[in-house]
Amino acid sequence: MKKAGIEMMATALPTALRDDLDSEDLRAAIDDLDSEIVELVRRRTELTHSAGTARMHAGLPRTAHHSEMGAVRRYEAELGREGVGLAILLMRLGRSGVPQA
Repeated sequence: MKKAGIEMMATALPTALRDDLDSEDLRAAIDDLDSEIVELVRRRTELTHSAGTARMHAGLPRTAHHSEMGAVRRYEAELGREGVGLAILLMRLGRSGVPQA
């Protein structure tokens, strides 16, 4: 009985999506996106670290809390509550750095 429900749900999906679900192309696309995300996080971390160093050389605190709060609000607006956690994680990485591969 449940199997029929699952089949009905699957057939309600667009044909292209059903085909993607059955192919390895979907997994490969996700893997490619993950690689891009990692590279973007590394780049963001480098920029954040450079900005913090420049602020310190100018006699300012390493972090600009108003900028961080702006980023938190942007991530929340775009991604909802989970976006807040992502923003905070990115800020932590910016302070501590990302291990090199």
